[in-house]
Amino acid sequence: MLSTLSVTNENAALLTEDLLKITASLNSGKGTLGSLLNDTLMAKDLQQTVINLKNASSSANMTIQELNSIVKNIDVEHSALGMLLNDSLSGKQLKNVIINLEATSIKIQSMTQNLDSLSFKMAKGDGALNYLTSDTVLVNQLQSTIQNAEQGVERFNENMEALKHNFLFRGYFRKLERQEEKDAKTRNQN
Repeated sequence: MLSTLSVTNENAALLTEDLLKITASLNSGKGTLGSLLNDTLMAKDLQQTVINLKNASSSANMTIQELNSIVKNIDVEHSALGMLLNDSLSGKQLKNVIINLEATSIKIQSMTQNLDSLSFKMAKGDGALNYLTSDTVLVNQLQSTIQNAEQGVERFNENMEALKHNFLFRGYFRKLERQEEKDAKTRNQN
C-alpha cells in the first residue's frame, strides 16, 4: 500500500507541477487562452459579440413571428398568390411566361454577341462599311457625285420649262395640260 501511495504522491506532484506551468503560462498571456484571459479589450469584444448575437436572435424571432402573422392573414382563396397556388392553368401560364422570358434572354444575348462581333470587325477595319466610313476620298467623291446629280436635275427642269415656252413644243405641252385636266375631272366625277 505504501508503494502505491508513494506512486500516487509522485503522480500528484507531477500533475501539480504541470498545472502550475499551465497556470503560469495563462497568467503571462501565452497561447490563445492566455491572450483571451489577459486581454480586457478582447474580452469586451467577445462580450459585445455575445450581446449582438442575442439581439440578432431576438430580432430574427420577431421577424419570424411577423412573417407567420402575415402568412396567417393571407386570404389564399381570393388572393393572386392563392390563385397561382390553386389554379393549375394560371400556374402553367406563369411557367410559360418564365420559359418565354428565358428564351428571349438567350436570343438577346445572342444578338448582343453578334453586334459585338460586328462592331469589332468594323473597328478592326474589315468590310465595305469600314471602307465607306473611313475613306475620306470616297466620301468626297460621293458628295461631289450627289451635287452633280442635283445640278443636272435642276438644269434638266430648266430645259424642260424652256421647251414648254418654245413655239415648236408649246402646242404639245398645251395638249398634255388639257389631257391632265380632263383626267382630273373624270377622277373627280367617279
